Amino acid sequence: MKNKSLKLLLINWEFASWKYFKPILEEGFLPNLKQLANSGVSGNLQLMDSITDIVLTNAIASGKGVYKHQVASFAEYSTSDTLTYNGDKSVVAPFWERLSEQGVKIDVLGWPFVYPAPKVEGTFVSSFYQLAELVKDEMTLKIPIDQLVFPVKQQSHLTTPIDTNTKLYQKIFKLLPKVKVIKGGEQKAVDSFYQTCQTLLTNYTIHHQQAIHAIEQGESEVISVTYGHFRALIKGMLEAFDLIEEQVKQEKSKIQTALTQLIFKTNDLLLGDLLERAGKEVAVMLYSNHGYRKGLEEDMVTQITTDTVFTHKDLTSYGVWAFRGTGVCQSKRIFGVTQLDIIPTCLHYLGLSIWNDIDGKVITNAFEEEEIEVNFSKETEPKRETTVGIISEMISQELLSLLEKEGLLEAFSEDKATNESRLKEECLLAEALFYMDAKGLEQATKLFEDLIALNPKPFYTAKLATVYMIVNRFEEVATMVETLLKEENYPSPNVHILQASLHLQHNKLRSAMRMYEKAETLLPKGVQGYYEQTARGYLALQKHQLALKTIQKELQQNKENPGAYYTLGQIYMSVRKYKEAAQAFLNAIDLVYIYPIAHHSLAECLVRLKKYKQAIMAAEVALKLNPFMEGSRRMLIKLYNESRFRNPERAKLLEEEGKQLKEQADKERELMEAEMKKQQQAAEVLS
Repeated sequence: MKNKSLKLLLINWEFASWKYFKPILEEGFLPNLKQLANSGVSGNLQLMDSITDIVLTNAIASGKGVYKHQVASFAEYSTSDTLTYNGDKSVVAPFWERLSEQGVKIDVLGWPFVYPAPKVEGTFVSSFYQLAELVKDEMTLKIPIDQLVFPVKQQSHLTTPIDTNTKLYQKIFKLLPKVKVIKGGEQKAVDSFYQTCQTLLTNYTIHHQQAIHAIEQGESEVISVTYGHFRALIKGMLEAFDLIEEQVKQEKSKIQTALTQLIFKTNDLLLGDLLERAGKEVAVMLYSNHGYRKGLEEDMVTQITTDTVFTHKDLTSYGVWAFRGTGVCQSKRIFGVTQLDIIPTCLHYLGLSIWNDIDGKVITNAFEEEEIEVNFSKETEPKRETTVGIISEMISQELLSLLEKEGLLEAFSEDKATNESRLKEECLLAEALFYMDAKGLEQATKLFEDLIALNPKPFYTAKLATVYMIVNRFEEVATMVETLLKEENYPSPNVHILQASLHLQHNKLRSAMRMYEKAETLLPKGVQGYYEQTARGYLALQKHQLALKTIQKELQQNKENPGAYYTLGQIYMSVRKYKEAAQAFLNAIDLVYIYPIAHHSLAECLVRLKKYKQAIMAAEVALKLNPFMEGSRRMLIKLYNESRFRNPERAKLLEEEGKQLKEQADKERELMEAEMKKQQQAAEVLS
C-alpha cells in the first residue's frame, strides 16, 4: 500500500554539477533529472568552500554556517583525553530534529557521518552502514549495526538481500563500460571485474531500497535519501580494474571517465524509480553537496590511493538544485540558491516555523504566490546536547578508519599535541573560509591571523594578503609578498598578482604589467580565477584589448564565474560598448542574483542606452540588496525627478533614507574611532 502521508522527497546527489552534466544531457542521458527540472524550478546551487565534508553536511542539515554549528573536524578529544569521533556534535538542531519536534514523521536514509543514529519520529539510517559495505573490511564487523539504525526493528529491511533480477538493476548493469580482452588475456578475469562492479553498485543502492520501502509501506511525511560515498564506489571499481588492466585493450583513464558517468546515470535511473513510485502529488527537491568538473576523476583517484585529504578547491563553484511541488513555479530558473537555503525552503514548504537566527533563506521566488510570509519562530535556537565523548575509543577508531579508507580523512598521529594542533587549525580554517564566502572580511582577517600564528603556511599567508588587499592594508600586503617570495615550493602566480596590485597602487604601470605577464606564464593548466584578477589589472592600466583577451581566457576555463562576467562588463563599459556590457552584467546576475554592484552597473548601462524604466528596476534591486549603495540611490533620485517615469514621492523617500543611513554610519564610525583610541591609550599605559 502506498504511503499516503508522504509530502516531500529530499534527494542528495553527491558531486552533481549542471556544467559537468551538460554534454551527458545533450546525449539524451539523465532524462529524469531533466524532467524534474522542467516540471518545477531549478538552478545553480552555490556551494560553500570547506576542507572537510562534515562541515558542509552539518551546514546543509541546519541551514547554519560552521561558526554556529561548530563541527569543523571529524574528531576531537573527549574529557578522557581520547580521540573521539564527533558523531552528533553539532550544537544546533539538524532538520530531522526540527521536524520531529514539530510532530512530523521523517525517514532519513543515508545521511553522511552521523553516529550513533539519533532518535527521530520515523527512521534514521547512518551512511556508515553503506560505507562499510562498499569498503568491505574485517574491521567493519566491529561496528554495531543497532547503533547505525533507529529504530532497531528497521534492521531487517536494511539487511534483506536486494533482488538484482529486476529491470532497474539490469539497466544499471548494462551501463558498465565494455571491456575487451587482448590476445592471451583471460575472460574469467574480466567476468570477475564485472561481478565486483555489480556487487558494489548493488551495495550503493542500499538506501534507495529503503526509500522504496518508505514510499510504499511507510507513514512518514518526509523522506530524505542520500546517494553518497561516491569516492568509495569508484575506488572499489577501479581497484577491480587494476587487477585486469594488463589483460584488456581499454586505457584506465577512459575507464575512469566511463565509471564516473556510470554513477551519475545510475543515480538518474534511481531518481526515475522514486519519481514514478512517489507520484506527481509528492514534492521533490534534489540538491548536491559538491560540484564536479571534467578531469577530476584522475585527481580524485590519486587522492584516494595516496590517503591524502580531499579539498574542495578543485571542484566547481556550483552544484545542482531542482524543486517541484504544489504551489511551486514550473519551468522556471532560479538564481542565488545556496546550500544553506535548502532546509529553510523545505520547512517553509511544509508550513513549519524556522529559527530566527538561521543563516539560510527561504527561496520565496520559487513559489507561485507573489507575497510570501515566512514563519520565523520568535526564539533563537537554544544549544542542543551532543554526543561528544559518548562514543567509545574503539568505535571512534573504526569510524575514522572507514573515512581514511574512502579518502575523506588524513590519518591522525599517535601524538596528542600534534593532533590537537591539527584540530585547532582545521576549526580556524573552516570558519575563515566561511567568512570569506560570506564577505565577513573582519572575521576572516582575525581567523587567518590566528592560523598564521599557529602554523605559518604560505597558503594562509596568501589568503590573508588577499583579504588585506581588499581592505586597503597595502603595507601589510607588501610585507607578506616578501615572505611568500622566499618560499621556494609555494606556487607563485597569486604572489605576482598581489605584486601587480601593489604596483598599481603606486601608479607603477609598467611594473604591474610585467608582474601580470609573469603570473600568466606560471599558471597551472585549467586553473580558475587568476585570469579574472589579471584582467582587472589590465583594465586599471587601461589596456582594454589585453584585458578583454585575458578575461575571455578566464571564461574559457570557467563559464560559471560571475566575477568574470562582471569584469567583462566593466571592460565593455570602459570602451562605451554599453549593449555588450549590459549583457555581461546580466550573465553575472544569472549566475548569482545577490550581486548588488552588478545590478547597479547594469542600471548604468541601461541609462546610457536610454532604457530608463529598466534602469530604475535594476537600480531598485541593487539598493534593496545593499541599502548603502549610494550610487544607485543617487541614480534613482535623478531618474524619479527628471525622467518621464517621474515619482517625486519615491525620490523624496530615498533622500530621507539616505540621510538616516549616513547618520547611522557616522555614529558607528565615531564609536569605532573612540574605541580604537581607547585601546591605543590602554596599550600606551601598559608599555
